[in-house]
Parts: sequence; C-alpha cells; structure tokens
Amino acid sequence: MEASPSQIIQFFNGFKQSVIPLFQRPYEWKEANWKTFWDDVLERYESLSDASHFMGAIVTMPARSVPVGVAKHLIIDGQRQLTTFALLLCAVRDALPAGSKA
Repeated sequence: MEASPSQIIQFFNGFKQSVIPLFQRPYEWKEANWKTFWDDVLERYESLSDASHFMGAIVTMPARSVPVGVAKHLIIDGQRQLTTFALLLCAVRDALPAGSKA
C-alpha cells in the first residue's frame, strides 16, 4: 500500500468515478461530526491562508472498469468525508443565483 497526500479536487474533477462498496455502512453523521467539519470549513475560509487542511484519511482501491473509460476507485475509508463535502458543494451550488459564475 502506498500513501500520499491528495487534494479534494482529485475526487471531484471527473477523471475518476468513486464507488462505495456494498460492505460500507450507510451514510450517517451526527451533529457533532458535521459541526466539526463545518467549523473547520469556516476557520479555513476566515483565515485567508493558502495552507492546506487535513480532512482525514481517504483510502481508495482501483476497481475493474467495464466499459473502459473513466477509472473507477472503491472508497474503502473516507466515504463520510467525501459525501459530506459533495453535499456541501451541492448546497453552495444551489444557493448561488442562476447563471452566476463562482
């Protein structure tokens, strides 16, 4: 196994498809979990720093791709972080006025 730091954009840029294996627990984060996440997002935003932020470990594994095309990766660990971040991005998108370029 090889570990390396990644930026969150690598999971949402369209070059990989993330697949949640059936053995993963259903998505569930209690208020304490998402409040910590949200506080981290606000702190990062308010700091106006270019420093990176550690969101936690995300463990992936290549999956067989049929048909050939976008590479598929199983999300072994980090499903909640990725799902919560995706939900946050959707909420921001939905809150923007139609046609705005953010």
